[in-house]
Amino acid sequence: MELPAAYLEEMRLLLGQEDFERYKECLGEDWVSGLRLNPLKTPVSGRKRVLEAVFAGELPEAVPWSLGEGYYCPSDWPGSGTAPGKHPYYHAGLYYLQEPSAMAPAALLPVEAGDRVLDLCAAPGGKSTMLGARLSGTGLLVSNDRSVSRARGLLRNLERFGIGNCLVTAEEPERLAGCFP
Repeated sequence: MELPAAYLEEMRLLLGQEDFERYKECLGEDWVSGLRLNPLKTPVSGRKRVLEAVFAGELPEAVPWSLGEGYYCPSDWPGSGTAPGKHPYYHAGLYYLQEPSAMAPAALLPVEAGDRVLDLCAAPGGKSTMLGARLSGTGLLVSNDRSVSRARGLLRNLERFGIGNCLVTAEEPERLAGCFP
């Protein structure tokens, strides 16, 4: 991948030389896909069964920072012959397709049942579905994306996941600031 020299120099200054070298190395690595189970629809006791069905009997490696919900997808997936986004379990909201590193922000936030959470850049829904599940049907999740079309997709993902205590908006953050102090 050939990146503009000005961008690379800015990243070097931002990261420092050692981290910049690691950053450049990771750009050459293969992309890894992931799957995150929905704890609202897949209790711990049933997760193995869901994973075996989705991965054709194989149990994938867990993503360590995903609160026990995320798994790395093998490069040859779908071994079951069903595309990940067309699997019935996906449409039933049992899992969400998400790049493993994208699972980190929602996992690291100290969200608990009953909290009020605002996700200002929510589409397509990876963070919001994880945060909404952590609220366990309590509190309020406000999921916003400036784009109306992206907010529609976000709403579909939240509905598929069974997140009922949410409000989806398509506003500029400045406008929301007056509504949510």
